[in-house]
Amino acid sequence: MSHYPTDNPSKPDPHTTDIVTAVQYGFYERVVELIDADSQLATTPVNDNITLLHWAAINSRVEIAKYLINKGAKIDAFGGALNSTPLHWAVRDGKLDMVIFLLSYDAQPLLEDGEGFSCIHLASIFGHSAIVAYLVAKGQDINLPDKSGLTPLMHAAHKVKNRDPTQLLIRLGASVNEQNPNNKYTALHYAVSSVNTEAIRVLIDCGAKTNIRNADNEDIYEFAAKSPQTRYLILLISQLTIANSDLPKWLQVDRSIRTLGTKLFPYLVLIFIACVVELSLWFVHKGIIMLILIFLGYGYMMVFFDENLSRNLPISVAQASIFCLYACYLYYFLPYVHIISFSFIGLVICTYLSWSNYYLAIKSDPGYIQINRDQQNRIIIQLVEQNLFDYETYCTWCLARKPLRSKHCRQCRRCVARFDHHCPVNFDN
Repeated sequence: MSHYPTDNPSKPDPHTTDIVTAVQYGFYERVVELIDADSQLATTPVNDNITLLHWAAINSRVEIAKYLINKGAKIDAFGGALNSTPLHWAVRDGKLDMVIFLLSYDAQPLLEDGEGFSCIHLASIFGHSAIVAYLVAKGQDINLPDKSGLTPLMHAAHKVKNRDPTQLLIRLGASVNEQNPNNKYTALHYAVSSVNTEAIRVLIDCGAKTNIRNADNEDIYEFAAKSPQTRYLILLISQLTIANSDLPKWLQVDRSIRTLGTKLFPYLVLIFIACVVELSLWFVHKGIIMLILIFLGYGYMMVFFDENLSRNLPISVAQASIFCLYACYLYYFLPYVHIISFSFIGLVICTYLSWSNYYLAIKSDPGYIQINRDQQNRIIIQLVEQNLFDYETYCTWCLARKPLRSKHCRQCRRCVARFDHHCPVNFDN
């Protein structure tokens, strides 16, 4: 018999159908009628050791499941081709209501089916993020290996082509760089093996290392070289780990230096332009110098500019412009202004007010949603049990409940209440 029930082309008669079909279709009165006539039906396996509770679980018949348990049905009975419990069936098929119900009756999520998977592995394999979050919130080990040594994160990275539950597992505390003790694969190895680009992006963004070697002594680049999509994978990994990976290695700098270089660029441009303008040379010579500087600036941009350009450059341009205004004032005008004149005192006062307010604007909270780690599990359980665990109400990056009008800002990487827009001048919203 198949592991899953097959729907009949037409709905059977609820008054004459057999017990299995009655459970599958949710004919509660018929189930009660048949079990009252033969009480052993509630506890006796039907076919392939499959119990009625299995069929109730996979079809999310909560009322019937409750009735069967009250009649003595074994909640953790193993059955079916995969030797699974009713909870395994419910998790595999994503029946969230039934999962919540069975766990409330002390079903054991740690039990392994015939393939060696516990419930958290099945939820990760089939991409049921709400069930994954619920199991973790209920105390399941997020790094629990199956009988083959794969953790839930490894399964998600290998099987699910969406961002979640991979991102959710990592943010909930899954070990990104843990290795399978058998083949020494990390989650990134499994993502590369299945060409799961979403998982690759999430894993590298969350700190997955590319230099960890598997049992064949291959790092991620060498492992990707064996894939039919070698060029695509290596290019993707290089873009995610190295800025301007097409440059020679001696010109590839780390993220902190790239950020500093990007922020210094506007200062250098304004200073060099001012210096060239002030040179006592013919316009032709100045033009040649400017062309040389433009060429050097292009090379500078290739080395230091990366995907964070839109985040780092605008504020640097603003600050560099203000810096040049002060430099011009101090160099050209200050010698002609008395130090106790109204203009100078006004400049000092305006400088203090502008920079202090600018500092407050940068440091003030734009409305970030506060994350209470102590209440994290309680919030997850509450949302899941109310059937409200989705992207509209919960952020799997911030691990926070999202109120109305809130939004996750991709630049700040935080959820913001009453989100309007991201401000490029002070990093706030």
